[in-house]
Amino acid sequence: CSKVDVVEINQEVINFNNISGHLDSNINIIQGDIHNYTTSEMYDLIIIDTIWSANEITDEDYGLLKSRLLPNVNIGGALYFPVKQEFIIN
Repeated sequence: CSKVDVVEINQEVINFNNISGHLDSNINIIQGDIHNYTTSEMYDLIIIDTIWSANEITDEDYGLLKSRLLPNVNIGGALYFPVKQEFIIN
């Protein structure tokens, strides 16, 4: 994998990962909230890995994240929601 972008809301988590030295240099941590984060980057795989359990993500949140992030998935790539165990192939 040549590049990994991670969107993390908690600045303390970002600070720890930046100073701990255990992450590969190709991993870029971006401070932000996935619910309003936007990018023009295109990806082969986007994983929406939040702390929700299946009963905590509403259909509305799921739909909004799916519709907003699927355009950033390359043709043949996928959007994956582990909490729903669902792959959406673009």
